[in-house]
Amino acid sequence: MLRMSKLADYAFILLSQMSLRENEMWSATALSLETQLPLPTVAKLMKLLARSSIVIAQRGAAGGYQLARAAKTISIAQIIEAVDGPIGLTECAGAAKKGKTKC
Repeated sequence: MLRMSKLADYAFILLSQMSLRENEMWSATALSLETQLPLPTVAKLMKLLARSSIVIAQRGAAGGYQLARAAKTISIAQIIEAVDGPIGLTECAGAAKKGKTKC
């Protein structure tokens, strides 16, 4: 079973909101207000999504965040990996990284 963190869930909410107006620049504050998510959480997620080239970050008075490409071309896996890191498809794959050798 694929488990998703709360942050990944929030990332989906943010990107869904941004997809409503794909060509618009969104400030972290506007996204926070529209989605009812805490501003520090939104800011953290937007930095992670920008680092993974899912969104574009632009500084300045007219700056903000914008989807880097059409929403329909962004995969669920890309979003989860941007927020949570590499996906382990089996419990065994994740266990090996935590020092557990039994699968």
